[in-house]
Amino acid sequence: MQHPKVFGIGLSKTGTSSLQGALEVLGYRVSGPNRRPLLKQVRAGDLSGVFAQTARDDAFCDFPYPLIFRELHRHFGNNAKFVLTTRRTPDVWYNSVCEHARTSQLFGGQRLTYGFYRPFGRREQYIDFYEKHNEAVRSHFRDNGGDDALIELCWDGGEGWDALCEFLGKPIPDQPFPHRNKRDKRRHPGRRAVNRVVEAVYGSILSKTAVVERP
Repeated sequence: MQHPKVFGIGLSKTGTSSLQGALEVLGYRVSGPNRRPLLKQVRAGDLSGVFAQTARDDAFCDFPYPLIFRELHRHFGNNAKFVLTTRRTPDVWYNSVCEHARTSQLFGGQRLTYGFYRPFGRREQYIDFYEKHNEAVRSHFRDNGGDDALIELCWDGGEGWDALCEFLGKPIPDQPFPHRNKRDKRRHPGRRAVNRVVEAVYGSILSKTAVVERP
């Protein structure tokens, strides 16, 4: 069955994995998890890989798609659906980003996405990025005739199948909404030990790395 394309354009740690799980239950062919090469291409200004991927699958979540919501909307118009996932508060989101960073590999980081190796000690910059991204999405669709193509959802605010299925024109599945990636502080104890050191050092030093351009 052919579906309209669906793009999750909320930032990481806004429930993008839950959105992916929900779309899979609804029968969408969701693009795979190895998005880092696409993110590198997008940061270099090359969208050819993204559009090749959109020709193969019909739903897409997480980076690089939030960075190029304008280009995606211009390309697909209101024939596609866009889902902006958010968190209950900016601080809830930032704390979730930090928790994720505590389980990151030593040489893995967030530089490609947010401009910094780790979020520790960068609350102001990250929350600024989060708020400006969300407002840029709202403004773009409002100002470009895309109100009906966009929905904003907050899973930890109580939204779930009802709002998503109404937006997509799908029947509500007879199963619980797939809340994925719930916090578990027992995961990756080795990485957590390393990142405790990283957090103590990195969080107390002002990075000289330039912040990536805001949305």
